Amino acid sequence: MVLIAAGCQACNKVTIKAPNNFNVTTSKTAYKTGDSVVFKFTGNPDNINFYTGEAGRKYDSAITGSINIKSLSQPPPLSYVWKYATPGSYKAVFVAQNSDVDHVKQVVREVKVTITP
Repeated sequence: MVLIAAGCQACNKVTIKAPNNFNVTTSKTAYKTGDSVVFKFTGNPDNINFYTGEAGRKYDSAITGSINIKSLSQPPPLSYVWKYATPGSYKAVFVAQNSDVDHVKQVVREVKVTITP
């Protein structure tokens, strides 16, 4: 009986796959302060979080300050627009996740953007 129960649990196991088909692009890498930077997406992960690269919103320093772009119940966005107010070089980071109750698989995509006055 124990073998049958164990076998049934293995049959019902759901495998979560990382959203490896998720990618982010921009039309260029340099923008002026206040320009709309359009980040274009491919793929359809369950969740997308965005770290702008600005102070308090950097992925490297702390996993806080993200902007949730998509959650499971929302349709996949084709793009997301952000305006940088301060000149500088930024590493925009997008974290895409697929998940179920017990597991999370994610990919991290980076786009470098330069903002000039």
